Amino acid sequence: MIIWTGRGILVALILVIIFIFIAKTFDLRFEETLSIAAITTSPFCFLFGWQWNTKVIEKNTKRIVRQKNRHTIFWIPIQYWGIILLTIGTIFLLQDDTALFVLPLLGLGGIIAMAFVPWTLEK
Repeated sequence: MIIWTGRGILVALILVIIFIFIAKTFDLRFEETLSIAAITTSPFCFLFGWQWNTKVIEKNTKRIVRQKNRHTIFWIPIQYWGIILLTIGTIFLLQDDTALFVLPLLGLGGIIAMAFVPWTLEK
């Protein structure tokens, strides 16, 4: 049984590729690596999933027609995986003592995470 439709497999592929890249590049623990990979993958999932799953342009009339979600993985649309991955990555990151050290490595995902998570410098 196939667990993805359309471009849904890209969620898993990009997550694994980013995870392997971070694991080979930086000397981090599994939780830190997973959190960085999940948070970095989440904007891709949300933005591209939103675009791929909501618009279709008819060739004959050149008008935009709405469609149902065609790009899914585990029967969840790609754009919702962006929110799921951001949540999972943030939870893993907040369970670690070195969260403030790891956040600058996140890039765009780190900016999104810092906007929604209250940070303190006290231990």
